[in-house]
Amino acid sequence: MKKTLLIASALAAPLLLAGCANPQLSQNVKTLTKKVDTLSDQVSALQAEQSTLSSDVNAAKVSAQKASAEATRANRRIDHIAKSYTK
Repeated sequence: MKKTLLIASALAAPLLLAGCANPQLSQNVKTLTKKVDTLSDQVSALQAEQSTLSSDVNAAKVSAQKASAEATRANRRIDHIAKSYTK
């Protein structure tokens, strides 16, 4: 008797639970999933853009350091030339 009741309950449980499904909830889950996918794509795009900008900043920093070193070298040459005229 208990075994039959247990089997009947096991077979009836999915039918009862299927009646509890909410189509509005299912639609909300699909909408939110699409939004999460969109946001994930945007985050990936922003990370790629940030990486590119970081590379550009590093290149500009190197160029600025080279220009500063060249300017310092040119100023030393000019100072040396000016000293040789005053002697």
